[in-house]
Amino acid sequence: MVAMVRRTAGRSRLVVVLLALAALCLALAACGGSGSGGGGAANEVDMGVAEFQQSSITIHAGQTVHFVDPANGGGVHIICIGKNEQCAPETGAPAKLNVTTGIQVSPGDPPIDVTFANAGTYTVVCTIHPGMEVTINVQ
Repeated sequence: MVAMVRRTAGRSRLVVVLLALAALCLALAACGGSGSGGGGAANEVDMGVAEFQQSSITIHAGQTVHFVDPANGGGVHIICIGKNEQCAPETGAPAKLNVTTGIQVSPGDPPIDVTFANAGTYTVVCTIHPGMEVTINVQ
């Protein structure tokens, strides 16, 4: 009987430890990245078939944003700094996206890494898909 009580107490402690670890994992996952509206890793902007998965992301000056077009769900995009589905270069925006022709991104391509050196608010658009834009807030 004593052995059974000890085994039950040991199992109870194990269950408590496992539940605490699970709660910690959930809490850490909830902290996630600095973006909003979904997304994977910190500073990642995910592209769907015709939309960005995030509406905005906030980073610090000097940080890099990873634009990802997954092989299993993305579409072909041409992205740039702009508005109304058109490239519109802005002073202080990163040169990589601050172009009049945009950058083509196809499903499964490696992420496009863009470093935002200057504080400000920048809008990245897709020139193919109406309404596809994400705001990058750089502090």
